[in-house]
Formats: sequence, structure tokens, C-alpha cells
Amino acid sequence: MDRISQLPESIMQQILFRLPAQDAVRMSFLSTTWKSLWNSLPVSEFNFYMESEDGLHLKRKRSEEESVTSVDESLRVLHQHEDQKRIINFRLRGTLHKKEQASDIDRWIKLVIKHYVQVLELDINKLFNSIDKLIPRYSFPPASSDLGSLVVLRLNSYCDISKEALKQEGMRFSCLKELSLSNVDLNGLTNELLSRCPSIENLNFKLCKNLKDLRLCGFSKLKNVYLATIRAHSYKIEASNLQTLRYYNFLPQKSHLDLEAINCSNLKELIMEIPSGEISLQYIETLLLKFPFLEKINLSVSYKSTKLKILSHQLKALTLNFQDDTMIKKISIKTPNLVSYKYIGHEFPLSFSLNSMKLEKVDLTVKPRSAIGTSWFLHLQEYLGKFTPKQGLSLTVFSPPVIRFAREELREETSSPVSKIKYLRVCLIRSSIDHTALIDGLLWICRPITLYIFSVEKNLAIKDLYKKLMSYGETNLLCCKDNLIKCWQHDLKSVKIEGFDGIKDGRRVIGREGLARRGLLRNLEEVSTIF
Repeated sequence: MDRISQLPESIMQQILFRLPAQDAVRMSFLSTTWKSLWNSLPVSEFNFYMESEDGLHLKRKRSEEESVTSVDESLRVLHQHEDQKRIINFRLRGTLHKKEQASDIDRWIKLVIKHYVQVLELDINKLFNSIDKLIPRYSFPPASSDLGSLVVLRLNSYCDISKEALKQEGMRFSCLKELSLSNVDLNGLTNELLSRCPSIENLNFKLCKNLKDLRLCGFSKLKNVYLATIRAHSYKIEASNLQTLRYYNFLPQKSHLDLEAINCSNLKELIMEIPSGEISLQYIETLLLKFPFLEKINLSVSYKSTKLKILSHQLKALTLNFQDDTMIKKISIKTPNLVSYKYIGHEFPLSFSLNSMKLEKVDLTVKPRSAIGTSWFLHLQEYLGKFTPKQGLSLTVFSPPVIRFAREELREETSSPVSKIKYLRVCLIRSSIDHTALIDGLLWICRPITLYIFSVEKNLAIKDLYKKLMSYGETNLLCCKDNLIKCWQHDLKSVKIEGFDGIKDGRRVIGREGLARRGLLRNLEEVSTIF
């Protein structure tokens, strides 16, 4: 019989708060009595920002003192209820103005860990000036600290891992499930740190220094890994239960994910973004064989083969973002269970096939590098005809340097019908050309339910487009009487102008929906913006 559980609640609370953090957390799972006691304790959350001022030194010094006082005053409640409070979240953000501030941060962390803090987040910036020179990074963890209650640890920016504190006896993160480090200096202690995190499930390393030799082996609970780097380092990942791997490599050298160093047979999602990396058809085939249970693939790389073939019965979502796709002539995707397909590139392949009866979402983005003409629109029409998603498809087009479209050149015998798409998004990025031809050509070969035009620059030349849009519903449209393809203006149901910026009688006119009549809008001499 558990006699301790028969003690008065006040005594049980004192016992709980005098145990090491990891033991106290474990005690809360021993019985319903201890769990009820743990849950009955009042909880607190703290979110502090150490104010940073860029003015005079005295002003900055006063701000430092006020920030420290503010945090101390807020944490006073912990001293008043030493044995009666636990902390869910402690977040500290700010700038290190001088190295002495590190002792204040140490003091605050040691205080909150006495109350079994579960989520600890530090977002520390650095300050460099002529008075303090370069302030040293904040070293974590503080010496002689018990961090056994931590479930989530996030360190951002100007922090480093302390070798002395990490090697002290009993330093373990027994309950830690999420470790997120961003721009942190690991001092070559990556594996030493991970060896003290037996329960880790989510691991994020973003642009960390001195990551060096990463070994993720034997972590049976590891589910998600995010690895972003700008430095060369070796790695090995062996995790049988890993579900998601996100790998970002921004090295200028051409490199890609080393598949031989990854042994995760149950991987379900792979995101690989390598702007300078090149992959081939053989690499794709090896990837699919090595990870047979992949359901989501997102590749952002350069592709250096003429053919691309993807064969998978498990795949449900596929994203292809090719930095260089000039060599691709044929794409064949045989994925019967594919639900979502996204393609981003500069050109559409000459030959394309995709078989999936479950396809619901298609998102296509094209960024032409050179001039386009009517033949480009016809090729796009054939390409769009390959898709029959249940919910419709989305098309995003970035305007090229030169655009030419003539409906007289449309082939009446074209085998591809006008595509019905859900969204058509057009990004206008050059103000020196008239984008009317681009919009006109796109609307001739596809019929979007919604057309969304957005621009990077103001003062776009869209006067002719504006007039075309405002002429919808007129009965004397004879633009397509000699063409088998029906003009898009006949299918246009309504136009909603949320706002406009134009010129009437030599004066600038700005208005919003409901503030101007349609006749006024259509008779503007010049239109620079529609929003």
C-alpha cells in the first residue's frame, strides 16, 4: 500500500517540490492521487522582452536597469509561493548590452526551473558598439541547474552551448521532446547534447555554428528533423520511427542530401531545398526505393536530366520546384493515390503525363525567362488539359520581358479544350510593358472562376486590360464570330473593382468600390492601379 499517498496534501506538495525535476515529473504519473495533486497546482506563464534602445549610452543603461527590475518584479510571485506554483512557459527576448547581463538571465532560469518549467525559450540578440566591443554569447545551460522538467527548449540567435555546464554530473534533459536551436554556436558539442535527450521527438537545427559531426542514431522516439545549414558537415541519421525530414542546404557548392547516410525506412515526408544542388533521374529512383512509404515529397533543386519519372503507390503530395529545368523534355508521374501536385519552374515540359483518379489540388507556377508568343499560350493550353482535378487547379504566371499574343493565330483545330480552372493568379513584375497581352492570352486558353492580378511595382500599364474588363456584358461583342474558341469576354459574369487609381480630365482620381459609378471607371483616361 502506498502510505505516502495517504499523507495530507500540503505535505505531499512539499515532497513533490523537493524532488529533482525529472523525478517530480515522473511522480505525477505514478497514481491518480499524485497526478491530481500535480494538476491542482496553480500554473504561470511568463513572456518578457528586455527593451533595447539605440540612443545615448545613459538612456540605454537606464533601459537595462528598468528591464531587469521589471523581470524581477514579475517573478516575485514565485518567491511568495515557493512550494505552490509550477510554470508552463518562460520566454525571454532581448539584446545583450553587456556581459554582466548573462548573470541576470542565469538567475531567472534557475528560479523558474525550481518550479518545473516545461517550455523555455530564449531569443537573445547581440550588440556591438565602441564602448562594449563585442558582447560574448550567452552560454546555456547555467551551471548547476536541474533542467529535467523541460519538455520544449528553444534557443535563438546569440547563444552557445556551455561545455562546462553540459558535462557536469547529472545534467540531463530527460523529459525533453522538442529541441530547437537557431543560429546557436554548438561548440562541437552536438552529439554530447543529444545524448542527454533520450525522449527527443522533434529536432530543429537552423543555421547553427560548429554543428560538425551529427549522429542521430538510436533515438527511437524521434519523429521530425529539421536541418538547415550554410556550412559543410557530416551527418548520419538512423531513426526507424522518423516521420518527417526537412533538409535545407544553402552552400554555394553543388551538393544534395546524402541518401547513403540516411536510414529511416518509415519516412513519410521529405522536404529538400538545395538552391545550388543538382539531382538526376537516378537520384530520384534511388530516393523512392530507399523510402518506400513516402507520402509527401517536396524538392527544390536543379534537375539535370531530360526525363523525369516518378513511380509510387504511397505518394499523396508532390511538389517540384526546379531552379533549372531547361533540360527536362518529358515528365511521367505514375502515382495512383496522388491528391496534391505542385510545380514551379521556368518552362513546361514538351511531354507530360500524370495518372491519379484521386487528384484534388493542382498548383502550377511558371516564370518565363524569355519572350513569349501565341505558340507559348497554345502549349500551355495543352499542358493544362492534362489535369482534371476534382476541386480545380491554380495557375500562377510571372510576366516575362516581352509578351505577344494574337488570337488570329489560335488554331481552330486544337485538340485541347479551354481549361476550367479554379484560380488564375498573375504576378506582374515589370512596369515598362503592357500586360494586357498576357492576361488576354491566358483568358483565351483557360477560364478561371477567380482571376487575381497582383503586382510588384506600381504604375503598371494596364489601361487596355482595364477597358476589356469593364466592357463585360455588352451584347455587340463580335470578337470571336470567326473563331471556334469562344471569347473569354462572353463568359465573364462580373467584375469587382475594390479600388482604382487613375486620371480623369487631367486630374488624379482615386476611389474605392461604392464610391464611383461604373461609367466613371470605364471612362478614365488612364489607369495606373486596380486593387
